[in-house]
Amino acid sequence: MTTNHKKLGAGVTAICILELISKFFQLSLAVVVLLKKEDIGLWLEKIGQSNIMNAISNQQVMITICLSILAILGLILILSKNRIGMYLYFPITAINVTMLAIQNSFQIKPLLFALVLPVILFILLYNRRNVF
Repeated sequence: MTTNHKKLGAGVTAICILELISKFFQLSLAVVVLLKKEDIGLWLEKIGQSNIMNAISNQQVMITICLSILAILGLILILSKNRIGMYLYFPITAINVTMLAIQNSFQIKPLLFALVLPVILFILLYNRRNVF
């Protein structure tokens, strides 16, 4: 087995770390929502926003948790210069963006925000494809 001593580059590393932070935050919030849904619903009812928690189902939260875990695994594999990480991260991101588009009624701002870092990461990885 040969070892690969080529570097990923500062851009790929920075984007992966930003995405990891984002996915860990998304994962922790999804777990909190799953565990404390009733308490959050009561609090939102007090401030007059009770319809928000009614729109979120446990299945959506579980799907978000699974997608976050798989995206984190893909990013870790990308940082370890494993090609499987790219094959895992980008389809999971496409599924996540599709789910976001359906949930937000195809509004453009959430979609653009969700696509910025993955598109930049794709471009940077494409330019560094000889590392893998």
